[in-house]
Amino acid sequence: MKDLGVIMDNQLKFDVHVNNIVLRAHKIANLIHKCFVSKDQPTLMKAYLVYVRPVLEYASCVWSPQSVGLIKKIESVQCHFT
Repeated sequence: MKDLGVIMDNQLKFDVHVNNIVLRAHKIANLIHKCFVSKDQPTLMKAYLVYVRPVLEYASCVWSPQSVGLIKKIESVQCHFT
């Protein structure tokens, strides 16, 4: 079921939602690395904060990850970007 952009299953788990946002955030982060000619660190960090972080943080108070696996998936986006 999808409500306000948050996907949940019958048991009110958000695993599918977290997988979708992590995949989308990885795609955006890869596009930033491909499209930005400058590899200036402050510029890349601003691009990350503007384009990637909102994808990861949208409605996080609703689907707040509690398992270690989901938390590591979300943090993997930032680790991969840096």
